[in-house]
Amino acid sequence: MTVDFIGVGPGRSGTAWMHNCLGEHPQLCLPFKIINYFNDDENLGRGAEWYESRFRTCRTGQLRGELSLYLHSPEAPRRIYEYNPKVKLLIPLRNPVDRAFAAYQGELGAGAIPPTMSFAEALKQRPLYTERGFYHEALKRYLDLFSSEQTLVTIHDEGVADPEGFMRRIFEFLEVDPDFTPSMLRVWVSVGGVPRSAALTHSMNGLARQMRRMGLQKLMWMIKRSGAVGAVHSANRKSRAAEISPEEREELAGVFEADIQAVEEVLRRDLSGWRNPPVPAG
Repeated sequence: MTVDFIGVGPGRSGTAWMHNCLGEHPQLCLPFKIINYFNDDENLGRGAEWYESRFRTCRTGQLRGELSLYLHSPEAPRRIYEYNPKVKLLIPLRNPVDRAFAAYQGELGAGAIPPTMSFAEALKQRPLYTERGFYHEALKRYLDLFSSEQTLVTIHDEGVADPEGFMRRIFEFLEVDPDFTPSMLRVWVSVGGVPRSAALTHSMNGLARQMRRMGLQKLMWMIKRSGAVGAVHSANRKSRAAEISPEEREELAGVFEADIQAVEEVLRRDLSGWRNPPVPAG
C-alpha cells in the first residue's frame, strides 16, 4: 500500500510537535518523522518497496504518513507525484526569522555549534538558516503539481495560538476523527538551548531512532507522555540561547520581505504577522 500523506516542511516549523500529535491519533500511523526518501538519491535508489517497508508496523485501516524535509528539494515534488499523484500534502510554514533562530537554537542544543557562537556569527557560517526561509519558489513547485484539495499549508503561529483548532483542521483535511485530542497537544518540543552534555543529547536522539527502527513506537509514546524525555532534556540544558535582538529581527525580516510578499500572493493569505511579530518566548 502506498503512503497516504506526506509533510514537506522546511524543518524547525513545529514538525516535531506535529508529528507527536499526529502519531497519537488511532487512525494515523507515522513510524518515522523523517525518512527523506524523495530528496535523497541513495534512499530513492533503494526503491519504493524499501520506502513502504518503513511503515510495516502500521495496522490495517490506518493512514500512513511521514514528515520529511522535502520542501526545498527541486526533485522531490515530481518524485512524490510520480509515486502517488493522489497523496495529501501537509506544508508547515513558520515566520522565516523565527525559523532561522529556531535552527540556531536547535544546533546549539545538539552541540553542533560552539555554545559561545552568537546568532549573528551562526548566520554567516550557516547559510541554510536563511536559505530555508525562502518559501515561494519551493511552494510553487508543489502547488503547480498538486490540487488545492490535496494540499494544506499551515502556519506555525496559528498552532501556538490555538493548538486545538490547528490540529482539528489537519485531522479534517486527512479525513480522520477531528474530535481526537492528543495528550501531546500542549507539549512543545525542540526548544533548543546550550546543553551541559552534547553526548547525552546525541545518545538520546540515537536511542529514539533505534526504537523507531525496532517498531517500538507505542513505547516511545508512553515515554514521551510520561514527561521523562522532556525532564532529561531540561536537566541537561545549561542555559537558553540568548534571544534574537530587535535589530537582528528587523534586519533579517528585510531580507525575507520580497519572498513573504510572493508567498502571500500564492496563498492569498495575510502574513503581516511575520513582519512585526512579538519576540518568540521559546
